[in-house]
Amino acid sequence: AAIAAGMKVVLVPSLPLSNYDPSVIQHATLTLGSLLKFDPVEFGLPPFDDI
Repeated sequence: AAIAAGMKVVLVPSLPLSNYDPSVIQHATLTLGSLLKFDPVEFGLPPFDDI
């Protein structure tokens, strides 16, 4: 739904990528192995100040 709405999508899979529909992976703006790797500044958001 987010992709259809033109929103940016960050995929943080809990399973190996081979378990996901390739079109979902292809349309994700960013794929991360962990939420700890997420940098909100990349999306125009303020940085985290607690990590």
